[in-house]
Amino acid sequence: MKRASESEMLSKAKGDGYSIWLVPTKSVYAPLERIMNRLSHEHSDHTLGYQAPRFGPHITLISGVSSRGEAIAKTLKLASLIKQFDVRFSGFGQLDDEYFRCVFIKVAETKGLMDANKAARQVFNKAKAPKYMPHLSLIYGLFPSATRKEIIYKVKRINPGAAAYKFHVGKISLYRTKDTVDKWYKVRDFKVEA
Repeated sequence: MKRASESEMLSKAKGDGYSIWLVPTKSVYAPLERIMNRLSHEHSDHTLGYQAPRFGPHITLISGVSSRGEAIAKTLKLASLIKQFDVRFSGFGQLDDEYFRCVFIKVAETKGLMDANKAARQVFNKAKAPKYMPHLSLIYGLFPSATRKEIIYKVKRINPGAAAYKFHVGKISLYRTKDTVDKWYKVRDFKVEA
């Protein structure tokens, strides 16, 4: 299977609106960021003009919120409704033809996490959104199956414990995720009740 063309990559490389992220604590964030930056560098194809984007480690709780005012007000409400919880990773995964879920670390569907997603769906009126699949993407792109498997093998070799990390969620973060990844930015953090 051939690698996706530049136009295919670019057509799938845009986010929409605002998203609520769970950002790992520093002890988990730092080693994951090193891995992700390395993958971005190694899997960019300069002959095609494709640079695998760099982005910070995160788990998306909900996405596709349209306006800034709505996003801020509803994220504040969401933060008051959910309780702090722990997140733990549970292995690696990959999906074909999924730019934003190309290669990822699976996240265990714990009660705290799934309750937080359920509350987010209610607050943001997204009850009919597709089933939540918690994950932490390691790289964005459209890569052949062999390349995705090679990436997972490489991550296991670089950091054998990466898929077993866990961290405590004490805040949720609102990000503007409209357009290409290089234009994404954090709006603000919201403390979650203990």
